[in-house]
Amino acid sequence: TEMELWPNLCHYSWQKNIPTFVINGRMSEKSTLTYQKLSWLIQPLLGKLSGVCAQGERDYQNYLKLGLSQDRLVLTNNIKFDLRINASELKRADALFKELNLAGRILLVAGSTHEPEEQVVIDAYRQLVQRFPQLLLIIVPRHPQRFEQVNSLLIKQNLIVIRTSQTLPCSRETQVILADQMGILRSLYALSSIAFVGGSIAQRGGHNALEPAALGVPVLMGKSVYNNPQICQALAQAGALSFIDNSEQMVECCEALLSKPELHQAASKAAKSVVVHNRGAIERTLSFLQL
Repeated sequence: TEMELWPNLCHYSWQKNIPTFVINGRMSEKSTLTYQKLSWLIQPLLGKLSGVCAQGERDYQNYLKLGLSQDRLVLTNNIKFDLRINASELKRADALFKELNLAGRILLVAGSTHEPEEQVVIDAYRQLVQRFPQLLLIIVPRHPQRFEQVNSLLIKQNLIVIRTSQTLPCSRETQVILADQMGILRSLYALSSIAFVGGSIAQRGGHNALEPAALGVPVLMGKSVYNNPQICQALAQAGALSFIDNSEQMVECCEALLSKPELHQAASKAAKSVVVHNRGAIERTLSFLQL
């Protein structure tokens, strides 16, 4: 899936007449240049693939550049658009709402964050809360091993913090919730008014913007979105996603969304619409595989 091109797996599968497909295939410009320099390795590999389902036009064209024959390549669009929010995740959202005492609070959720993104959202929060005193920041680090590091960062800045693992309710004074448990990000997105999706200021290619979008939540991201460029482009063109470079731009976008209900409603509606209108990649993939 995506970019997992393993030469030995492809070679021995080909030797045993086992069909091998790449689904939701991703091929960035950077990877294309690298593989072109390794043509002695990539050309035999591509020749042994039964087919590739490209997740976007960029990926489709880059596979052609690498020499994959057009009859073994199809543009299916991104399987991530077929994302469905489970009833269990919404039920968990309701439970978190009660457990954390979130009634009356406005939630800004920063999901899948990397260093230095926590500091960016903290700086933005400090400015925003002056105008929107009910604002609550929820930070969800991408990697569990950074939970303690992020907690120390928050405490050093004299912020009033609780952690989801503590199962303590928010007080009126609580400023930040550190989500230090796995598997609750979508449920937190479901409760949010605005979502920042991490890995995008930190130059990691950006994580999945469709998770908040499918829930009708306006999205903010940095400009590093090479992991899912088509998704981010579609959301941005529809008005569901805004690109930011720093805390000042985050403040500007959040102020507009929080102070203008009609703007927030339009972005929310656009987010859901983009997800619904781009579904169908799984069906097209299965059709190509003839399963």
